[in-house]
Amino acid sequence: MRALFILTISSVFVVPAAAQDRCKWTSGDTGSVSTYPQQLNIDVGDTPGHIIGVYELHSVAGPNSKPNCEGLKDKEVSSYGTRDYRDRNGRASGYIIETLENGDKIYQEFSGTTQTAIAADGSKKTTYEGVAYYVGGTGRYQTVRGYERDHLIVDWPAGESKPSGTHSTAEGEYWFEK
Repeated sequence: MRALFILTISSVFVVPAAAQDRCKWTSGDTGSVSTYPQQLNIDVGDTPGHIIGVYELHSVAGPNSKPNCEGLKDKEVSSYGTRDYRDRNGRASGYIIETLENGDKIYQEFSGTTQTAIAADGSKKTTYEGVAYYVGGTGRYQTVRGYERDHLIVDWPAGESKPSGTHSTAEGEYWFEK
């Protein structure tokens, strides 16, 4: 009888914990500031506008960042990627290191496609759709696994090399392997 009581009580506490094993989240524009500390583009030469490149993109978290399921916010994110573009259309892939405010890191691998449309007035709209997979980290996040779907829109005024605005959304889920 005592064993049955312990089993019944412990199952009450195990079931809610199992329901919280996966953290589902969504994110919108956070107001982060991004720069390219390094990038190299090489003109392939087969068709006009075809480049391959490598880059480092560094982002500092913005004021609209939300905490994750463990109550931690991003501090900064560094992306290291490659791209194969024809007139800002093509593939991108690489690696991400997300540093949280407590110093823990989350490692991701990403890939996606970029499409750029040119309007009649010469302005451009670039859209990126991609997926990133959580592959580990440091501290609490050593065994993190999961994914996120990223959507980014960049507006380019006619004749300008700097964007006039960016809009991003993301959604995903992660969990900890045992």
